[in-house]
Amino acid sequence: MDKVSASSLLTPLGQVYAEPTTGHGKMLALMAGSVVLGILVGLLLIVLSEWSDPSLRYEADAERLLGVPVLAVLPDTPALRFATLPAPPPRRALTHAPAPADLPASEGTRG
Repeated sequence: MDKVSASSLLTPLGQVYAEPTTGHGKMLALMAGSVVLGILVGLLLIVLSEWSDPSLRYEADAERLLGVPVLAVLPDTPALRFATLPAPPPRRALTHAPAPADLPASEGTRG
């Protein structure tokens, strides 16, 4: 059997030219794909973090996991949820050592 090369069976139809691309469509597609992929990865991380959270949030979860009845729960009120600590007293900057006359009597005298 004679060996036939592939080039002998092909006939050229003409010259092939690749048109240069400006990259705007490709860049837009890459940016859109990146945004979609970023959102999907973010949602996946949120789901995984919620799924792996070991904290007990509800009374039924605590009863099921611990096997004992829950005796008390904290009320879920906005006042407790957004409670803020009182502001600390303002600090005084010590720029120089106080004179003995500025000190209270209990601090200025040593016995």
